[in-house]
Amino acid sequence: MESARDPAVQQPGEAFGDRVHQAQTSPKEDTPESRDNALGSRKVNLISNPFRKPDRYHDSARDTANGTPEKKEDIDLESDPRIEIVDWEGPDDPDNPFNWSVKRKWLITITTCFISILTGLPAGAHGAGNAQMSQEFNVDNTTFPYLYFATTSWNMGAALFPLLFVPLTEQTGRMSGYFASYILFLIWLFPSAFAPNFATLVVTRFFGGGASSVSINIVGGTITDIWKGDKERSIPMSIFGMTSVVGIALGPFIGGAIQRNLDWRW
Repeated sequence: MESARDPAVQQPGEAFGDRVHQAQTSPKEDTPESRDNALGSRKVNLISNPFRKPDRYHDSARDTANGTPEKKEDIDLESDPRIEIVDWEGPDDPDNPFNWSVKRKWLITITTCFISILTGLPAGAHGAGNAQMSQEFNVDNTTFPYLYFATTSWNMGAALFPLLFVPLTEQTGRMSGYFASYILFLIWLFPSAFAPNFATLVVTRFFGGGASSVSINIVGGTITDIWKGDKERSIPMSIFGMTSVVGIALGPFIGGAIQRNLDWRW
């Protein structure tokens, strides 16, 4: 016996069927306004001229549940104390590195690339003195290459330090990063040269390799700061890629000459 249908009780699938029926029988009008409402995303008015300070910031609110957009709010950038606008004085601002002369850009590029050569020399020169270090520190290298712990510690520092300190130059500037890393690189060379035992040599080379790698990796940031676009950066970045490994490659030759005529500590 069929039970009487209560009109107040919604039958399963009835609401979904009604929605499908409404969608099929009452299509919405395709207008720019309806498409914007369907997206339901925040829209920001773009500024055609990137060097002009915007007068107002327009923020469209998200659509509400019933499809009616909320009230739009305009924020005055000039009078809002929470917002500070930093921009160049027009596209031809001489302080903008992109507007510097080509001669000045190449001078900076060659100078910084030369730094990457100098800081890479100790990485490869260290191995030339393994025989003398083995005798002085009484390290047996026949069963296991213990002397390469010093080379490994240098490479570990070179891998870790840039991850921590190179991004800081985005806030402090490249010049302070060069000075800090190169000075620390030179400082850590002295305890390595005067190391009384092999453990001291391993530890000091870890910090020396880290400072060396920081100064090398900053060069890439400097190139992107002064050369605009992929086309202009292609040759400077290629030179930087070469010089970043030239110092390491020249290290064994220079280290061998020093070890032959002087001592490994030099």
